[in-house]
Amino acid sequence: MHRDSSDLSKHFPNFLYIGARKAGSSWMYEVLRQHPQVFVPVAKDIRFFDQYYHRGFDWYLSFFEDGSAYPARGELWHNYFLAEKTADRIKQHLPDVRLLCCLREPMDMILSNYLYSQTLGLDNGVSLEQFARRPWTRRNCDYYWRLLPFFERFPRENILVLFFDELKQDPADFAARMFRHVGVDPSVTVGNLNQRVLPATAPRNVLLARLAFKTGQQVRALGLANLVGVVKRDEVFRRLMYRKLEQKPTVPPALAAEIRGHFHDSYLQLPELIGRQLPDSWDVC
Repeated sequence: MHRDSSDLSKHFPNFLYIGARKAGSSWMYEVLRQHPQVFVPVAKDIRFFDQYYHRGFDWYLSFFEDGSAYPARGELWHNYFLAEKTADRIKQHLPDVRLLCCLREPMDMILSNYLYSQTLGLDNGVSLEQFARRPWTRRNCDYYWRLLPFFERFPRENILVLFFDELKQDPADFAARMFRHVGVDPSVTVGNLNQRVLPATAPRNVLLARLAFKTGQQVRALGLANLVGVVKRDEVFRRLMYRKLEQKPTVPPALAAEIRGHFHDSYLQLPELIGRQLPDSWDVC
């Protein structure tokens, strides 16, 4: 189906969150959806440019057909920055898109991902040390190499890099910067800025949590991402499936030092790439 150029201003997405994992993307989604000038689909993450590219661009655009009246329209999926081919695809279809990313101190991010994996009933019996040493886990934290393809393809002014530390310190300012970048009124006040959207939890039943996760993956594969979005955001479902995590595991100092050492060289290059200094909490020097 051919689309004329006027469609570009009507409902093509014009912003994307591309990474990182467990760095506030669910909070960002809830804040963005409250802004009267922003449209985000019911499914926070459609995952088109990596997992479902074979479905075609018109399939992707169908999620944004109700957004033509909104100045800003976008999707948030934290895995988009994991593959160079994803950057190529985004550049091909959305050459002027605004990109958002939020980076979290690596050990803190690894711990949060580990706890989330446990919440979903995955990786039972896997220690934090084992999880942290997986190549996939470390790939998610290697921000310099993950972001480099995007800075090579898009103008610097199209990419906003924020830090999870900033979200925790001043969520109102974080939201205003995000609004400004996607082209909407940054002075709009939205509610629940200090509320954690996905606090650390534990499954009430490990087998049931694993089944729910796998069922969600299968439903997504059928093209029903919005249905998954509805269920994931349902408070009753979450209360039935998960309970508050009473205590987080302690990160061994040796493991934290190992992680800092692993990323030391690439993180020294990161400020020049993104045009910002890293937070002091990252302890890169």
